Formats: sequence, C-alpha cells, structure tokens
Amino acid sequence: MNAFFQVLAAVLFILLERGRHVRGPWRRREWRNVLVQSFWLALAVACVLSGPALGLVLLWRSLQ
Repeated sequence: MNAFFQVLAAVLFILLERGRHVRGPWRRREWRNVLVQSFWLALAVACVLSGPALGLVLLWRSLQ
C-alpha cells in the first residue's frame, strides 16, 4: 500500500510540474507543443496506473 501512495504522489508531482510548464506555451498559443506534451503525459500516467489496476483485477479474479 505504501508503494501505491508513492506512485500516486509521483504522478501528482509530475502533473503539477507539467502544468506549471504548460501554462507558458499555452499563453503563447503554441498549441501543437501543448498537445504533444499532454499526450505523452497522459500516456505516462496510463502506464503507471495500469500496473496496479492490472494487479487488482488479477487479485479479484483469483479470489472468486
């Protein structure tokens, strides 16, 4: 459970840092860079969260 909270804290930190960096280009209307950064961020968050989600699904199926 401790590892889950560490991953959650890391993801939240990345989101906050990325949000701080994205606000500048967003004002300068560099839409393409913002969209590309948002895509890679969403992909990274999905990869990080897919591990615990898959583990929970496998655990749930094994307990049935």
